[in-house]
Amino acid sequence: DNLNLGLSYASKQSFQDFEYNVVNENPNLQNFGQARTITFGMDVPAVYAGGFALEADKLLWTADAKYITYSTTEGFEKSGFDQTGAVQGFGWEDIMVLATGIQFSVNDAFALRGGWNYSENPIPDEQSFFNIPAPAIVQQHATVGLGFVPVSGLHVDLAYYHVFENEISGEMWGPMGPMAGTSATSTMYEDSFLMTFSFYPEG
Repeated sequence: DNLNLGLSYASKQSFQDFEYNVVNENPNLQNFGQARTITFGMDVPAVYAGGFALEADKLLWTADAKYITYSTTEGFEKSGFDQTGAVQGFGWEDIMVLATGIQFSVNDAFALRGGWNYSENPIPDEQSFFNIPAPAIVQQHATVGLGFVPVSGLHVDLAYYHVFENEISGEMWGPMGPMAGTSATSTMYEDSFLMTFSFYPEG
């Protein structure tokens, strides 16, 4: 009665291509200044997941694992430039994500929470240049929080999480390939605070 197990699969989600109305900005071409449309396709990858929740008296412990398939998803699978000089994709790899959390219920009206999340980095160093707009490179997340009931029917939850700094660096790229002697470096960390209010009608 105290153990729950779960498995899930979320299929890939397909979206229409993004479209941007721009002009040709290369002064060396005959169509310089002419209007054109740029398209870029990007989907959401499939996710395989499994986890458990174990409850004992006032303690609740949960953990799960996810496998995210970026390498076979449009927008992420390819990298580099095509024959027109357009970026083909972000060049991400499949990753595993592990997470665990614990909650201790002091009483019916007050609970303490903590959690940890580890994610593999989907971006290889050599793809750093192409991922400057989307540096999803953070890996270690720590979370603390609490929940309480100030009055009957009102639940308040407070949380804070910190994502530890991570960095990748690789050569810049041109249409002919990597450019020796250059580097593109991304560094990222995060801090976030969360407050939620939930109302439950009495009875």
